Amino acid sequence: MTDTYDLFQQGRAHLRKGRAAQATVALEKAKRREPEKASIREALGIAYLRIERYEEAEQEFRKMLELSPADHYAHYALGRALEKQGRVAESGVLHRRLAWVEPYPAFHFFDRGLTAMRLGEICRIAVEDVDRQARTVIIRDRKDPKRKQGNDQTVPLLPDAWAASKDAIVSS
Repeated sequence: MTDTYDLFQQGRAHLRKGRAAQATVALEKAKRREPEKASIREALGIAYLRIERYEEAEQEFRKMLELSPADHYAHYALGRALEKQGRVAESGVLHRRLAWVEPYPAFHFFDRGLTAMRLGEICRIAVEDVDRQARTVIIRDRKDPKRKQGNDQTVPLLPDAWAASKDAIVSS
């Protein structure tokens, strides 16, 4: 392991423990060593969002998009950073761009702590997985320690999630 990797892991550990301010110290050091690593930029951007340093979060997510223009999370997180700065119109443009990059931006539906599902599970949702009448969605291949495939699960969409999904379905 490298010193940079150790710093990155230390920053992530601080984030997991809810110590975002402490995470920024290790992650900023890691970023200085490897400024082109999107994973470091993402973790640092998340830390900045959590401690309400929105302009710095914006810079990190913009750099992530330079490194990886189709990164769904970077589009989403940049939009959040802009919203928190009161730049709602600009964030709306990003959300529309995200809908273009990913026609069904599933993780928007689960944004406000509405689920404990993994991002990888909800980002695979397709339009045909949504049952409009029942207001449910099929989550395909849920993670299971023993079964790797065929773990599909139908889950209800809560009111905020349903409103967001309805808008996304209409706009896509």
